[in-house]
Amino acid sequence: MITRQMNPQIRSSFNIPFWLKFLVGLAIVAFVVYGAIRILNEGKTEVGVKPIKTEEQVSQSLTEVSTNVDDIKSRLGEIDKGLG
Repeated sequence: MITRQMNPQIRSSFNIPFWLKFLVGLAIVAFVVYGAIRILNEGKTEVGVKPIKTEEQVSQSLTEVSTNVDDIKSRLGEIDKGLG
């Protein structure tokens, strides 16, 4: 086995395990990537925030709701007739 000869004082002061160096490097890379993603997404809408609807879209939604309510009322009426 080939070993590198170093001054014992220097070797003991720099005895950091590889896995620790790897984890620290990985954490630094993750932090940089996270920061870059936040900067790139700064002007975009947040998750869960719905865009503001136009007046036409609101009107269409209300029409759909009233149609659904009318359908439910007619079905309940049919069920009531069937039971009576």
